[in-house]
Amino acid sequence: MRTSAWFFWDRYFRSWDVIVTTALQVLSSRIFPKTARTYDEWNQPAEETEPPVFLPGVLAKSVGFTAVILTYDRQDSLLQLISLLGRCPSLAKVVIVWNNQDKAPPFDDAWPVIPQPVRVLRMKKNVLSNR
Repeated sequence: MRTSAWFFWDRYFRSWDVIVTTALQVLSSRIFPKTARTYDEWNQPAEETEPPVFLPGVLAKSVGFTAVILTYDRQDSLLQLISLLGRCPSLAKVVIVWNNQDKAPPFDDAWPVIPQPVRVLRMKKNVLSNR
């Protein structure tokens, strides 16, 4: 049991990078069900592979997706997420919905450098439906 718990901790929860990558893998399995991992691939130790959203050729860049991120004040997590999303070749652009009226979003030079455009929308009111 201890070995199984360590395996799951190490594979899916040991750091923010791993947690975000796992979340992207789950999303990828929903978007591309034909390339989704099987039960055994998720739950048995095996060689790590990149999730399909990171593989070139899954989607043409012209067809790519837009990442919409609703945030309030967690700049470190936001910048880390943008860096990870920037590695995805099927990403077309990033839209950040900034819900904090008391604090300005980071300056342009604070954003990670990624090949896709990043647009920040500053909201007048903090409501969840701003997405």
